[in-house]
Amino acid sequence: MREILRGGMSMFLANGLKPRFVFPSGKQFVFDKTANSIVHAIAKRNWNVPGLKIEYELRGMGEDKRICVSKISGEDFRMFFYTWRNHGERETRFDDAVCEICIPKLSIKVFGNEEGPFVYHYVGDDWEADKEWFMDGEKRHAKLRGEPRRYLVYAGKHLPGRENRRPETIEAFDDDGREYSSGVGDPRKYDTHGRLLFFDSWLKSQVLKYIESFPESVEQGDPKIEFEAPIPYNGPWDTLYVFGRSSTVEKVEQAKNDLSQIRPSERFAFAGGIRLVYASFDDCDTPREYYEGYIWSYPKKDVPDEIRTHMNYSTVIFDHLFAIKPHFANGVYVVDNAAYEKAKESLMKGKKFMDFRSVEAGLARLARAKTLVPITEYKGDYEDPVVLFEREIGFDEVEYIGEV
Repeated sequence: MREILRGGMSMFLANGLKPRFVFPSGKQFVFDKTANSIVHAIAKRNWNVPGLKIEYELRGMGEDKRICVSKISGEDFRMFFYTWRNHGERETRFDDAVCEICIPKLSIKVFGNEEGPFVYHYVGDDWEADKEWFMDGEKRHAKLRGEPRRYLVYAGKHLPGRENRRPETIEAFDDDGREYSSGVGDPRKYDTHGRLLFFDSWLKSQVLKYIESFPESVEQGDPKIEFEAPIPYNGPWDTLYVFGRSSTVEKVEQAKNDLSQIRPSERFAFAGGIRLVYASFDDCDTPREYYEGYIWSYPKKDVPDEIRTHMNYSTVIFDHLFAIKPHFANGVYVVDNAAYEKAKESLMKGKKFMDFRSVEAGLARLARAKTLVPITEYKGDYEDPVVLFEREIGFDEVEYIGEV
């Protein structure tokens, strides 16, 4: 079965480039070696092991894109993989490593900066009914949301001044009453190293041993993956506008003069951006795409202040205006900013100022997010359309207008 990876590849493929496959290489946690071995063992069986589902993800930037395993699923376990950013003395290194492991009635999340670890302990009444939710669903602020008491959270107990060091214990954590507290008969804390070893042992005995029980394949190689084909841009606006920083002006100019002087991983004009909904906003039904980082652009040169603030990555206002002439529609979306303005007016109830961290501000942003549609499906009926790029914007898609 071929996997299909979508978005972010249009320019890459159009330029005749192909992403490389990269195996996980984590070394930070005791179970990293076992997790890495599991992926290698699956590869030796040509990515086809009965009862297991392997999912992939496109990662990297510019012309330095790679395909990584993002998730391995079995009947009674899940393994999720992420990319840690490691700052070395000479350069930044990206390591793909396991970040979450779910096994029957237990899961653990780890982070490259040693936040946590977080252990989730299932305490519900019907494991078989809750298994898929526990392993694949979101476990966040169950008590605050009025959800049943089905899990407890345990978090690393960091000592003052040692936040970036691994704590010795993982203790019951109710997050200021947002999560349920442990009760009589529930564990109060775990030894951190002991918990890491427990998950490592489970992976070895239940997953790696199972995979190695199957013969290795004669045919071996990278996973067979198809990519979403580039979709020519045919949107209602030939030109869009976005503000950038002075360094972007310099990079665009350098790309025109000598692209080879720009590192492959930085060969783009714009990338990343601002979310539609902040990660701290609590709504269990909020789709994942609302939390993606988008490059915000506008169909007119006269960009409203509300939209312009979303074109900045800090409190510094960017003064350099660029015109965007998209080549591909992949990863391009439209939202209606009028939905935000109407919701804000209704929620403010006569107030002159809305705290951007307030619940009301979150609900107003959510109203705008709910209008998100791919530009290929946009019907031209929004009052105040804003065009969002989930993908990178290439050098050949932008033109510098000047400082405004």
